[in-house]
Amino acid sequence: MERPKEKYNEEYDLHYYDDYEADQYMDDLESRLKKVEARMEEARESLETDPDYDTGLINDYGGGNIGWWQDYIRSEIERCNEYWKERIEQALKE
Repeated sequence: MERPKEKYNEEYDLHYYDDYEADQYMDDLESRLKKVEARMEEARESLETDPDYDTGLINDYGGGNIGWWQDYIRSEIERCNEYWKERIEQALKE
């Protein structure tokens, strides 16, 4: 629905909106807001029930090599972030 057109009364130098049009517009906005809130709640519930990111078995290939372990942890964090980013985007599309 389009926003109501502003009207002007020259006699009283007054800008106003038709009450019916304004009420219809506000009802439409409230309806849209309720739909968005419902979708957000559905997405929130979906994310709460999704399984957590699973790293799988952690290997010990790095031994005492600290640099290797730091790279390994960074790569797991990157995969985890990508996993949740995709889940959130998917939930928001639904």
